[in-house]
Amino acid sequence: MIPHTKQHNLQSGGAVGESKEYSFEMNAHMASLLSDKLYSNKVEAIIRELACNAQDSHVEAGNTNPIDVHLPTVIEPFFYIEDFGIGLSHEDVMDLYTTYGASTKRGTNTQVGQFGLGSKVFFAYTDQATITATKDGIRTQYAAFKDESGMPNITTMGAAIHDSSLPNGVKVYVGVLPGDIEAFSNNAQSIFRRFDPRPNILGG
Repeated sequence: MIPHTKQHNLQSGGAVGESKEYSFEMNAHMASLLSDKLYSNKVEAIIRELACNAQDSHVEAGNTNPIDVHLPTVIEPFFYIEDFGIGLSHEDVMDLYTTYGASTKRGTNTQVGQFGLGSKVFFAYTDQATITATKDGIRTQYAAFKDESGMPNITTMGAAIHDSSLPNGVKVYVGVLPGDIEAFSNNAQSIFRRFDPRPNILGG
């Protein structure tokens, strides 16, 4: 931080009643505050936030079936949550999914999320994740990652698949460190006690 030094040059004041909304500059530091520093228990946060998003999508789509959750094991050290709800189009991913603070859930009490931060929660645990989004028979896979400066980015991985038989939905996949496998299992047990219906648990 550059220390403040007193300035003596004269500047004109603002007009009476002049106003301006507060804003913030989106940079690597701000992104870290919004998707990392918010959570004291990062494993719990990634399970809870992604699972609630998936459950909300099922509610919106009227799908009463459980979401899929893969808990990491020594043989399969990865975690993913997959829903079969309303899905996301390419435009949804590029505009809504990647925008901090953007949410479609503020107008309803039937869904949990409202702050537009939960879909970015994996950045609290890892620097990269894979998102598979399907909407109206179009499935696209994305790599979400932090660049060299620490800024979150997302890019498509290959061409989209066009198949009208594909169900709508979103799958978020992250690799898990061996030392965190037990933490994922323990936190999942605590979180999913409150889910109705209980998720379909795969893996651990």
